[in-house]
Amino acid sequence: LMRRLIGKRPLSILKSKTSILNIMDTSFTGASNGIINLESCSIKLQGISIYNGEGIISKYSAIKVVNNNMDVIIINLTSINYISETGGVIEFSNVLGDNNLISKSVFNLNHGQEGGSIKILSTKIKIQYSNFTKNTGIRGGAIFIQDLLNVISIENCLFNSNKANY
Repeated sequence: LMRRLIGKRPLSILKSKTSILNIMDTSFTGASNGIINLESCSIKLQGISIYNGEGIISKYSAIKVVNNNMDVIIINLTSINYISETGGVIEFSNVLGDNNLISKSVFNLNHGQEGGSIKILSTKIKIQYSNFTKNTGIRGGAIFIQDLLNVISIENCLFNSNKANY
């Protein structure tokens, strides 16, 4: 069963007292102000699809996780044609959980100022079994990484025709 959420910013969770948030088999379309804004909560996203129609430019990343000491797990995410004025589809900033993971995901034709698909700042994360195709960014075609204070592991991923100015 696929659920579909449409709107400017359908889900925002800031300083949640919920220990774990699971979102499964859900499609997001037409988000002009990002989709998920998360602080202080463990999250698992599985079977998520993010599609923006032609000409829709979002002010924020679709999934933005900041100042989080809990785990963020993203499995089987598909993002096509998401355009952001900031960090592509996913933005992690100061996410310090021990088991942060992006796995079995597909990023096609996305664009962000810093990373066409993923922006990583001061975050420990493992990215595996994912495909990055024709994503663009000003800095970082597929992935932008800054502040390598923590461990970043990229394993068994395919990068094809991603482009950046820097």
